[in-house]
Amino acid sequence: MGKEMDWGTLLRESAANIRQLSLYYPVEKDVAKLTRKYPMRINPYYLSLIKEREDAIWKQSMPDIRELEDEEGVPDPLHEDEDSPVAGLVHRYPDRVLLLVSNRCAMYCRFCTRKRGVGDPFKRIKKEQALKGIEYIREHEEIRDVLISGGDPLLLKDEELAFFLERLREIKHIEVLRIGTRVPCSLPQRITDGLVSLLRRYHPLYINAHFNHPGEFTEESRRACSRIADAGIPLGDQTVLLKGVNDSVDVMNAMIRGLWSMRVTPYYIYQADLTKGTKHFRTDVDEGIEIFKSLKFHPSLPMPHFVIDAPGGGGKIPITPECRFYDDVNGNDIKALNLESLEYNTLKSGLEDARGKVAEIIVIELGEIEDKEDKGVYELLKQYHPIYINMHLNHPDELTDDVKRVSSMLSDAGVPLGNRINLIEGVNNDPKVIKELVLGLLKLRVKPYYLHADREKDGLAIVNSLRGFTTGMAVPHLVVGDRIICPNYIVEKTSEKIVLRNYQGRTFEYPI
Repeated sequence: MGKEMDWGTLLRESAANIRQLSLYYPVEKDVAKLTRKYPMRINPYYLSLIKEREDAIWKQSMPDIRELEDEEGVPDPLHEDEDSPVAGLVHRYPDRVLLLVSNRCAMYCRFCTRKRGVGDPFKRIKKEQALKGIEYIREHEEIRDVLISGGDPLLLKDEELAFFLERLREIKHIEVLRIGTRVPCSLPQRITDGLVSLLRRYHPLYINAHFNHPGEFTEESRRACSRIADAGIPLGDQTVLLKGVNDSVDVMNAMIRGLWSMRVTPYYIYQADLTKGTKHFRTDVDEGIEIFKSLKFHPSLPMPHFVIDAPGGGGKIPITPECRFYDDVNGNDIKALNLESLEYNTLKSGLEDARGKVAEIIVIELGEIEDKEDKGVYELLKQYHPIYINMHLNHPDELTDDVKRVSSMLSDAGVPLGNRINLIEGVNNDPKVIKELVLGLLKLRVKPYYLHADREKDGLAIVNSLRGFTTGMAVPHLVVGDRIICPNYIVEKTSEKIVLRNYQGRTFEYPI
């Protein structure tokens, strides 16, 4: 593959049928029947990541005859179509919606939860449909958060994407925009300077990417993520647990470590959906839980939630097991600096010392946030990426004008911002206060990482109050002592199924 190809050329030269694929690899005849039902597209860049047959990249992208042999899955396991008041818009949670603007992707993942429509030329999403969805959003003032997805929204041309973003940003009650995309992984050439220049006009805007294996961390994908981060756009990642791809502790630890190094927040690890045609990818729930228990945590860096997106439209239900809150990850290459403020000389000395000790990732635990108008601080930070900064804001009243200005400038300097909340009796041990705080943080492009509580009962009450009523990005991990604690949403567990309770109290079954 020519590395200088632009993204449009790469798309045009994709393997989209059996004849084109056979130019790269021998293909079984039965696969032609398969691709008539579930379309195929593998662009030359993603094809180039395959090292050998049946490796992790191969399995995600190559058609497999087992897709036609799945008798257990269903086309729409999450009941998205049933939760669509207008075509292409899913309104499942009170304050947020999913808006589909494209059914095309740079590479058609074989495990896709929307296999029923993605890539089908007869199910293309037209501008008129998306505009009806935007009108629905305009008419429902309870909606404050819009996730733009597909297919892949970044397969739209710049001007097409700007058309939708402009109209959404005009709606006064919309506070946060998110884009779900696999482009930074599957076609990083799409992340052009022109695209990120366009996107930075619509803050607060978040991008949720989708990496599943360390083999997808390349020079091109790192450059794409850097461009996004440097534009002040917080990056998250949603990984699907896939059999034969990433169902091991070593691979998942390497995934999280690699994401940190690219300034990407590990956001969710999904148990695979019950989508028809994907049974061969699904792992046992217990296996996922055991993998998560063995992940290496770091007290200053973000960790994902392990969730099942409940069959039948129950929403995302966390099954994150209780885990130790590790103090050390991979030796000394992650350096935490405790700074009272971002005073230039102190900051410079700390950064130089950290790099001198071969720290690959630097985390700043920041005590005080004040606007001293020292532009040199922000230029200095840019020289030492990857850098993370954790704030310690405990109450909405602390979201002052100074905090807002500093947060904006830090984000624009490409620094991922997190917040660690201490639950304090008489100050913020009220669900309404914490909800106001975490939603306020998201508007500042700050992700709540951890909620520290002295008593498990108090912390669980807060976390339970957030589930379903705020975006998952606003729900922090609960830390009590040296352990991450998750509310128990498991009602029943047998050798055949797990029964889960969602935030509304409804129960849903997922096969073990």
